[in-house]
Amino acid sequence: MPIMTYSTQGLQPHERFDYWRDALCANFYGMRFDVDRAKRNDFHGHITAKPLADAGVVEFQASSSIIHRLENEIQNAPGDALFLYRQRTGGAWIEAVDRRNTFIVEAGTLAIGDADLPFNTAPLETDGFNATILKIPLRRFESIGEKRMRISARGIDPSHGMGYLISTVFDACSREADNLDGPAADVAVQVLTQLIAVAMGMASAQSETTREALRDSKRRAVDRFVDTNLHDPRLSPPFVARAMGISIRQLHWLYEPTGTTFSQHVRVRRVERARTMILRYPQRPVIDIVYSCGFDSSATFYRAFRSVLGMSPGDLRQRGKA
Repeated sequence: MPIMTYSTQGLQPHERFDYWRDALCANFYGMRFDVDRAKRNDFHGHITAKPLADAGVVEFQASSSIIHRLENEIQNAPGDALFLYRQRTGGAWIEAVDRRNTFIVEAGTLAIGDADLPFNTAPLETDGFNATILKIPLRRFESIGEKRMRISARGIDPSHGMGYLISTVFDACSREADNLDGPAADVAVQVLTQLIAVAMGMASAQSETTREALRDSKRRAVDRFVDTNLHDPRLSPPFVARAMGISIRQLHWLYEPTGTTFSQHVRVRRVERARTMILRYPQRPVIDIVYSCGFDSSATFYRAFRSVLGMSPGDLRQRGKA
């Protein structure tokens, strides 16, 4: 599936809403939009849909409106997918019509639901929708083969537990959609599928595939923590294990499939961060970069830099000038 883009930019004000309504109904799940007629000339929207294996990542921005996907829309355009939804700014309310339940998706939190169960949604703020949506085909879940469930729209707490792992892999998939293809994309989507299946009660947490998915997602969570804290010289195995709520042994176990150790991973990420800063800020003293990347001494930094990149920081700067 190629990258698809729909935008009201460049259209006449009186054409925008009709185009948006028709483009969305024709090319996505099949949804109905309600906007006050007096506000339609001010309507704007932009969507980019990218493939990720057999799934899709959708970046969605639009003026405030009420979106309906009810029985008629589902019958006319079956989705056959589960969606994960993150409102990036502002917030939104979502009503799971079959459960008669309305909940709030605050900025940064997640919602999940079966595309073929009815729902209504609208943003809380007048700024409108600003969201990332990941659509996973239902056949992915059916291939797990334990339980078949219809997941009505509901929120997921991304701050801890399975919600945190799902959120971490969701972010990685949406962020890296342009760079993942073939087997790498398939593995990323399958890991996310397995985590969702466990969280929603469709699969056992004890299966081998689940254990591998948990290991992959936990390692991604540690990677994110490392990248956020590269400046901190305390980024040792005991410090990170304690911060992540796991044992040191578990931390090392997470990195076994990668062919590198946790400490080697941190060293490489620090050198990569230093490399970026050296090229981006050619006038900045190297010693400043040493400590801003978490190295405890210039000697340690220079040894690591040459070991990872095969050159000195000075050599790198000279090449950057060429």
